[in-house]
Amino acid sequence: MIRCSLLVALTLAVQVAAQDPSPDALTTTTEAATTKVPATTGTEPAAPTTPEAPPTTPEAPPTTPEGPPTTSEAPPTTETEAPAKARPVNRLVYRSTNVLRYNPLGLITDNHVSFRHELYRHDNIVLKDNFVGFGFAPQFSPAFARLGAVAEVQPLSVLRLFANFEVVGYYGFVNLLQSFDSPHADFSDSALGDLGALPDGDPGRNFSTWGTQLTFGADLQAKVGPIAARNLARLVRGSYQLRQGDTAYYDQFYDVLAPNDGWYLNNDTDVFYVTDFGLAAGARVNTTMPFYEERHFNDADRAAGLAGTNPNGPTLRAGPMVTYTFFDEEGAIWNKPTIIFTTQWWLSHRYRTGADVPQAIPYTVIAFQFTGDLIPWR
Repeated sequence: MIRCSLLVALTLAVQVAAQDPSPDALTTTTEAATTKVPATTGTEPAAPTTPEAPPTTPEAPPTTPEGPPTTSEAPPTTETEAPAKARPVNRLVYRSTNVLRYNPLGLITDNHVSFRHELYRHDNIVLKDNFVGFGFAPQFSPAFARLGAVAEVQPLSVLRLFANFEVVGYYGFVNLLQSFDSPHADFSDSALGDLGALPDGDPGRNFSTWGTQLTFGADLQAKVGPIAARNLARLVRGSYQLRQGDTAYYDQFYDVLAPNDGWYLNNDTDVFYVTDFGLAAGARVNTTMPFYEERHFNDADRAAGLAGTNPNGPTLRAGPMVTYTFFDEEGAIWNKPTIIFTTQWWLSHRYRTGADVPQAIPYTVIAFQFTGDLIPWR
Protein backbone atom coordinates (compact mmCIF):
# COMPACT_ATOMS: atom_id res chain seq x y z
CA MET A 1 0.00 0.00 0.00
CA ILE A 2 2.81 2.47 0.93
CA ARG A 3 4.79 1.65 -2.23
CA CYS A 4 1.73 2.21 -4.43
CA SER A 5 0.93 5.62 -2.89
CA LEU A 6 4.51 6.79 -3.29
CA LEU A 7 4.49 5.79 -6.95
CA VAL A 8 1.25 7.71 -7.60
CA ALA A 9 2.59 10.86 -5.88
CA LEU A 10 5.86 10.72 -7.84
CA THR A 11 3.96 10.35 -11.13
CA LEU A 12 1.79 13.40 -10.33
CA ALA A 13 4.84 15.52 -9.45
CA VAL A 14 6.61 14.68 -12.75
CA GLN A 15 3.50 15.55 -14.75
CA VAL A 16 3.09 18.94 -13.00
CA ALA A 17 6.76 19.85 -13.43
CA ALA A 18 6.66 18.95 -17.12
CA GLN A 19 3.81 21.30 -17.96
CA ASP A 20 4.82 24.25 -20.25
CA PRO A 21 4.03 27.76 -19.00
CA SER A 22 1.43 29.76 -20.91
CA PRO A 23 2.56 31.96 -23.84
CA ASP A 24 1.64 35.08 -21.85
CA ALA A 25 3.88 34.04 -19.00
CA LEU A 26 6.78 33.45 -21.38
CA THR A 27 6.32 36.87 -22.98
CA THR A 28 6.14 38.68 -19.63
CA THR A 29 9.20 36.92 -18.32
CA THR A 30 11.21 37.70 -21.44
CA GLU A 31 10.31 41.40 -21.30
CA ALA A 32 11.17 41.62 -17.63
CA ALA A 33 14.58 40.11 -18.29
CA THR A 34 15.45 42.52 -21.06
CA THR A 35 13.72 45.75 -19.99
CA LYS A 36 14.41 47.71 -16.80
CA VAL A 37 10.99 48.45 -15.34
CA PRO A 38 10.74 50.61 -12.21
CA ALA A 39 9.37 48.73 -9.27
CA THR A 40 6.59 51.25 -8.82
CA THR A 41 4.98 50.53 -12.17
CA GLY A 42 3.50 47.32 -10.87
CA THR A 43 4.14 45.56 -14.21
CA GLU A 44 7.25 43.68 -13.22
CA PRO A 45 6.20 40.05 -12.70
CA ALA A 46 7.20 38.02 -9.71
CA ALA A 47 9.10 34.81 -10.24
CA PRO A 48 6.79 32.01 -11.43
CA THR A 49 5.61 29.61 -8.77
CA THR A 50 5.05 25.88 -9.04
CA PRO A 51 1.32 25.39 -9.82
CA GLU A 52 0.79 22.67 -7.25
CA ALA A 53 3.15 20.82 -5.00
CA PRO A 54 2.60 17.05 -4.73
CA PRO A 55 0.81 16.05 -1.56
CA THR A 56 2.62 14.18 1.13
CA THR A 57 1.85 10.52 1.47
CA PRO A 58 -0.33 9.83 4.51
CA GLU A 59 1.26 6.44 4.91
CA ALA A 60 4.86 7.75 4.90
CA PRO A 61 6.47 6.68 8.18
CA PRO A 62 7.72 9.44 10.50
CA THR A 63 11.37 9.46 11.49
CA THR A 64 10.39 8.94 15.09
CA PRO A 65 7.15 7.50 16.45
CA GLU A 66 5.73 10.95 17.27
CA GLY A 67 8.11 13.26 15.36
CA PRO A 68 7.57 15.14 12.10
CA PRO A 69 8.95 13.87 8.82
CA THR A 70 12.59 14.57 7.98
CA THR A 71 13.55 17.39 5.65
CA SER A 72 13.94 15.01 2.73
CA GLU A 73 10.43 13.73 3.27
CA ALA A 74 8.80 17.18 3.69
CA PRO A 75 6.83 18.51 0.70
CA PRO A 76 9.01 20.64 -1.62
CA THR A 77 8.39 24.39 -1.52
CA THR A 78 9.10 27.05 -4.11
CA GLU A 79 10.40 30.45 -2.93
CA THR A 80 8.51 33.27 -4.63
CA GLU A 81 9.87 36.77 -5.25
CA ALA A 82 8.32 39.37 -2.97
CA PRO A 83 6.01 41.75 -4.83
CA ALA A 84 7.52 45.09 -5.80
CA LYS A 85 7.07 47.74 -3.13
CA ALA A 86 4.97 50.73 -3.96
CA ARG A 87 6.66 54.12 -3.96
CA PRO A 88 6.16 55.70 -0.52
CA VAL A 89 4.12 58.87 -0.17
CA ASN A 90 6.98 60.65 1.63
CA ARG A 91 10.59 60.39 0.48
CA LEU A 92 13.95 61.90 1.38
CA VAL A 93 15.96 62.09 -1.83
CA TYR A 94 19.27 63.53 -2.93
CA ARG A 95 21.20 64.28 -6.11
CA SER A 96 24.93 64.94 -6.51
CA THR A 97 26.49 66.31 -9.71
CA ASN A 98 30.28 66.66 -9.91
CA VAL A 99 31.59 68.63 -12.87
CA LEU A 100 34.92 69.39 -14.52
CA ARG A 101 34.61 72.05 -17.21
CA TYR A 102 36.81 73.82 -19.77
CA ASN A 103 36.21 77.10 -21.66
CA PRO A 104 35.44 78.50 -19.18
CA LEU A 105 37.44 76.56 -16.63
CA GLY A 106 35.44 75.26 -13.70
CA LEU A 107 35.24 72.57 -11.02
CA ILE A 108 32.15 72.17 -8.85
CA THR A 109 30.14 69.71 -6.80
CA ASP A 110 26.42 70.57 -6.89
CA ASN A 111 24.23 68.75 -4.34
CA HIS A 112 20.52 68.74 -3.49
CA VAL A 113 18.71 67.06 -0.58
CA SER A 114 14.91 67.27 -0.57
CA PHE A 115 11.91 65.95 1.32
CA ARG A 116 9.19 65.10 -1.20
CA HIS A 117 5.51 64.44 -0.59
CA GLU A 118 3.43 62.74 -3.27
CA LEU A 119 0.48 64.92 -4.27
CA TYR A 120 -1.72 62.11 -5.57
CA ARG A 121 -1.41 58.54 -6.83
CA HIS A 122 -2.06 57.72 -10.47
CA ASP A 123 -0.91 55.00 -12.87
CA ASN A 124 -0.87 57.20 -15.96
CA ILE A 125 2.72 57.84 -17.03
CA VAL A 126 2.09 61.58 -17.42
CA LEU A 127 0.62 61.88 -13.92
CA LYS A 128 2.31 59.29 -11.70
CA ASP A 129 5.58 61.15 -10.90
CA ASN A 130 4.21 64.07 -8.90
CA PHE A 131 5.29 65.71 -5.65
CA VAL A 132 5.83 68.85 -3.65
CA GLY A 133 9.17 69.20 -1.87
CA PHE A 134 11.58 71.36 0.02
CA GLY A 135 15.21 70.97 1.03
CA PHE A 136 18.66 72.50 0.78
CA ALA A 137 21.37 72.71 -1.87
CA PRO A 138 25.07 72.96 -0.91
CA GLN A 139 27.56 73.71 -3.71
CA PHE A 140 31.34 73.93 -3.49
CA SER A 141 34.06 75.00 -5.92
CA PRO A 142 37.61 76.38 -5.60
CA ALA A 143 36.17 79.90 -6.06
CA PHE A 144 32.96 79.95 -4.01
CA ALA A 145 30.53 78.06 -1.79
CA ARG A 146 26.74 78.22 -1.81
CA LEU A 147 24.15 77.02 0.66
CA GLY A 148 20.50 77.55 -0.08
CA ALA A 149 16.92 76.52 0.48
CA VAL A 150 14.99 74.78 -2.29
CA ALA A 151 11.23 74.59 -2.87
CA GLU A 152 9.83 72.56 -5.75
CA VAL A 153 6.53 71.27 -7.09
CA GLN A 154 5.98 68.71 -9.83
CA PRO A 155 2.26 68.54 -10.65
CA LEU A 156 2.90 66.30 -13.68
CA SER A 157 5.63 63.86 -14.64
CA VAL A 158 6.64 66.23 -17.45
CA LEU A 159 6.85 69.51 -15.49
CA ARG A 160 8.81 70.60 -12.42
CA LEU A 161 8.84 74.14 -11.03
CA PHE A 162 11.39 75.23 -8.44
CA ALA A 163 12.84 78.17 -6.54
CA ASN A 164 16.23 78.44 -4.79
CA PHE A 165 17.43 81.10 -2.39
CA GLU A 166 21.15 80.81 -1.67
CA VAL A 167 23.79 82.54 0.41
CA VAL A 168 27.02 82.68 -1.59
CA GLY A 169 30.55 83.31 -0.39
CA TYR A 170 33.57 83.96 -2.64
CA TYR A 171 36.99 83.14 -1.16
CA GLY A 172 38.96 85.59 -3.31
CA PHE A 173 40.81 82.77 -5.13
CA VAL A 174 41.33 81.93 -8.84
CA ASN A 175 40.66 85.48 -10.09
CA LEU A 176 37.20 85.67 -8.47
CA LEU A 177 35.10 87.52 -7.54
CA GLN A 178 35.64 90.31 -10.02
CA SER A 179 33.25 93.25 -10.47
CA PHE A 180 32.97 96.18 -12.91
CA ASP A 181 31.22 99.54 -13.26
CA SER A 182 29.72 98.86 -16.69
CA PRO A 183 28.31 96.02 -18.82
CA HIS A 184 30.84 97.16 -21.45
CA ALA A 185 33.82 96.33 -19.23
CA ASP A 186 36.29 93.66 -20.37
CA PHE A 187 35.59 90.38 -18.52
CA SER A 188 37.47 88.07 -20.90
CA ASP A 189 39.61 85.23 -19.50
CA SER A 190 42.73 87.24 -20.31
CA ALA A 191 41.43 90.35 -18.53
CA LEU A 192 40.39 88.34 -15.46
CA GLY A 193 43.85 86.77 -15.37
CA ASP A 194 45.58 90.14 -15.62
CA LEU A 195 43.43 91.61 -12.83
CA GLY A 196 44.05 88.56 -10.67
CA ALA A 197 47.82 89.03 -11.11
CA LEU A 198 47.73 92.53 -9.61
CA PRO A 199 49.46 92.90 -6.23
CA ASP A 200 47.50 92.49 -3.01
CA GLY A 201 45.73 95.68 -2.07
CA ASP A 202 45.33 96.89 -5.64
CA PRO A 203 41.71 98.10 -6.07
CA GLY A 204 41.42 96.26 -9.39
CA ARG A 205 42.34 92.84 -8.00
CA ASN A 206 39.72 90.13 -7.40
CA PHE A 207 38.36 90.07 -3.87
CA SER A 208 36.47 87.97 -1.34
CA THR A 209 32.85 88.86 -0.68
CA TRP A 210 29.41 87.42 -0.08
CA GLY A 211 25.87 87.87 -1.34
CA THR A 212 22.62 86.11 -2.13
CA GLN A 213 21.17 84.52 -5.23
CA LEU A 214 17.53 83.87 -6.07
CA THR A 215 16.61 81.41 -8.84
CA PHE A 216 13.24 80.55 -10.36
CA GLY A 217 13.18 77.58 -12.70
CA ALA A 218 11.00 75.40 -14.90
CA ASP A 219 12.00 71.92 -16.07
CA LEU A 220 9.86 70.58 -18.92
CA GLN A 221 10.53 67.12 -20.34
CA ALA A 222 8.84 64.51 -22.53
CA LYS A 223 9.61 61.19 -24.20
CA VAL A 224 8.00 59.58 -27.25
CA GLY A 225 9.38 56.17 -28.04
CA PRO A 226 13.19 56.38 -27.82
CA ILE A 227 13.24 60.17 -28.36
CA ALA A 228 13.42 62.35 -25.26
CA ALA A 229 13.39 66.15 -25.08
CA ARG A 230 13.98 68.50 -22.18
CA ASN A 231 14.01 72.26 -21.60
CA LEU A 232 15.43 73.71 -18.38
CA ALA A 233 14.97 77.46 -17.90
CA ARG A 234 16.40 79.44 -14.96
CA LEU A 235 15.80 83.09 -14.13
CA VAL A 236 18.52 84.28 -11.73
CA ARG A 237 19.00 87.39 -9.60
CA GLY A 238 22.28 87.93 -7.74
CA SER A 239 22.88 90.55 -5.05
CA TYR A 240 26.50 90.91 -3.90
CA GLN A 241 28.62 93.27 -1.86
CA LEU A 242 30.72 94.80 -4.64
CA ARG A 243 33.35 97.51 -4.75
CA GLN A 244 32.11 101.05 -4.45
CA GLY A 245 30.64 102.17 -7.78
CA ASP A 246 30.56 98.71 -9.42
CA THR A 247 27.27 97.52 -10.88
CA ALA A 248 28.05 94.16 -12.52
CA TYR A 249 30.04 91.02 -11.62
CA TYR A 250 31.38 88.01 -13.49
CA ASP A 251 29.37 84.86 -12.68
CA GLN A 252 31.64 81.97 -13.58
CA PHE A 253 28.90 79.35 -13.13
CA TYR A 254 26.83 80.76 -16.01
CA ASP A 255 29.74 82.54 -17.74
CA VAL A 256 27.98 85.89 -17.82
CA LEU A 257 28.68 89.48 -16.77
CA ALA A 258 25.67 89.63 -14.48
CA PRO A 259 23.87 92.81 -13.43
CA ASN A 260 24.07 93.24 -9.66
CA ASP A 261 20.58 93.34 -8.16
CA GLY A 262 19.33 92.45 -11.63
CA TRP A 263 18.17 89.43 -13.61
CA TYR A 264 19.55 87.11 -16.24
CA LEU A 265 18.12 84.06 -18.02
CA ASN A 266 19.86 80.74 -18.66
CA ASN A 267 18.25 78.04 -20.79
CA ASP A 268 19.27 74.49 -21.77
CA THR A 269 17.42 72.56 -24.51
CA ASP A 270 18.25 68.87 -24.99
CA VAL A 271 17.12 66.24 -27.50
CA PHE A 272 18.25 62.62 -26.98
CA TYR A 273 17.92 59.15 -28.42
CA VAL A 274 17.56 56.89 -25.38
CA THR A 275 18.53 53.21 -25.57
CA ASP A 276 17.29 50.44 -23.29
CA PHE A 277 20.80 49.70 -21.95
CA GLY A 278 21.60 53.04 -20.28
CA LEU A 279 23.12 55.02 -23.15
CA ALA A 280 21.60 58.29 -24.34
CA ALA A 281 23.05 60.41 -27.16
CA GLY A 282 21.89 63.71 -28.53
CA ALA A 283 22.57 67.42 -28.50
CA ARG A 284 22.28 70.43 -26.22
CA VAL A 285 21.73 74.09 -27.04
CA ASN A 286 22.41 76.68 -24.32
CA THR A 287 21.70 80.39 -24.24
CA THR A 288 22.24 83.05 -21.56
CA MET A 289 20.79 86.55 -21.59
CA PRO A 290 21.54 89.29 -19.02
CA PHE A 291 19.04 92.11 -18.55
CA TYR A 292 20.74 95.44 -17.74
CA GLU A 293 18.95 98.51 -16.48
CA GLU A 294 19.94 102.16 -16.81
CA ARG A 295 21.60 102.15 -13.39
CA HIS A 296 24.08 99.46 -14.47
CA PHE A 297 25.82 101.81 -16.94
CA ASN A 298 28.43 104.44 -16.05
CA ASP A 299 28.74 108.04 -17.17
CA ALA A 300 31.13 107.15 -19.99
CA ASP A 301 28.51 104.75 -21.41
CA ARG A 302 25.89 107.48 -21.30
CA ALA A 303 28.18 110.00 -22.96
CA ALA A 304 28.96 107.55 -25.74
CA GLY A 305 25.31 106.63 -26.23
CA LEU A 306 25.88 103.08 -24.98
CA ALA A 307 23.46 103.19 -22.05
CA GLY A 308 20.71 100.65 -22.56
CA THR A 309 22.71 98.54 -25.02
CA ASN A 310 23.61 94.92 -24.32
CA PRO A 311 27.04 93.79 -25.54
CA ASN A 312 26.94 90.48 -23.62
CA GLY A 313 23.87 88.65 -24.77
CA PRO A 314 22.43 86.49 -25.77
CA THR A 315 25.26 83.98 -25.77
CA LEU A 316 24.71 80.74 -27.68
CA ARG A 317 26.49 77.40 -27.79
CA ALA A 318 25.51 74.00 -29.20
CA GLY A 319 26.97 70.54 -29.58
CA PRO A 320 26.67 66.82 -28.92
CA MET A 321 26.00 65.30 -25.52
CA VAL A 322 26.30 61.68 -24.37
CA THR A 323 25.28 60.10 -21.06
CA TYR A 324 25.54 56.57 -19.73
CA THR A 325 23.59 55.35 -16.70
CA PHE A 326 24.98 52.13 -15.21
CA PHE A 327 21.72 51.06 -13.54
CA ASP A 328 18.39 52.47 -12.38
CA GLU A 329 16.84 50.91 -9.27
CA GLU A 330 14.33 53.40 -7.92
CA GLY A 331 14.24 53.46 -4.14
CA ALA A 332 17.88 52.43 -3.64
CA ILE A 333 20.13 54.51 -1.41
CA TRP A 334 22.61 54.87 -4.30
CA ASN A 335 21.04 54.97 -7.72
CA LYS A 336 21.50 56.03 -11.33
CA PRO A 337 25.29 56.55 -11.40
CA THR A 338 25.71 58.43 -14.67
CA ILE A 339 28.66 59.67 -16.69
CA ILE A 340 27.94 62.82 -18.70
CA PHE A 341 30.07 64.20 -21.53
CA THR A 342 29.34 67.17 -23.75
CA THR A 343 31.32 69.37 -26.05
CA GLN A 344 29.67 72.49 -27.48
CA TRP A 345 30.93 75.22 -29.75
CA TRP A 346 30.30 78.87 -29.06
CA LEU A 347 28.14 80.38 -31.77
CA SER A 348 27.69 83.72 -30.04
CA HIS A 349 29.84 85.13 -27.23
CA ARG A 350 31.66 88.40 -26.79
CA TYR A 351 35.02 86.72 -26.11
CA ARG A 352 34.77 82.99 -26.99
CA THR A 353 34.26 83.29 -30.74
CA GLY A 354 37.73 84.66 -31.53
CA ALA A 355 38.09 87.94 -29.64
CA ASP A 356 39.93 86.25 -26.76
CA VAL A 357 39.48 82.47 -27.13
CA PRO A 358 39.49 80.87 -30.61
CA GLN A 359 36.05 79.69 -31.69
CA ALA A 360 37.49 76.28 -32.54
CA ILE A 361 38.03 75.60 -28.84
CA PRO A 362 34.77 74.13 -27.53
CA TYR A 363 33.05 74.31 -24.20
CA THR A 364 33.71 70.85 -22.73
CA VAL A 365 32.23 69.13 -19.68
CA ILE A 366 32.75 65.74 -18.10
CA ALA A 367 30.57 65.01 -15.09
CA PHE A 368 29.48 62.23 -12.77
CA GLN A 369 25.99 62.29 -11.28
CA PHE A 370 24.12 60.00 -8.93
CA THR A 371 20.88 60.08 -6.98
CA GLY A 372 19.16 58.05 -4.30
CA ASP A 373 16.71 57.75 -1.42
CA LEU A 374 18.29 58.43 1.97
CA ILE A 375 15.58 56.20 3.42
CA PRO A 376 15.69 53.32 0.89
CA TRP A 377 12.46 51.49 0.17
CA ARG A 378 13.41 48.81 -2.34
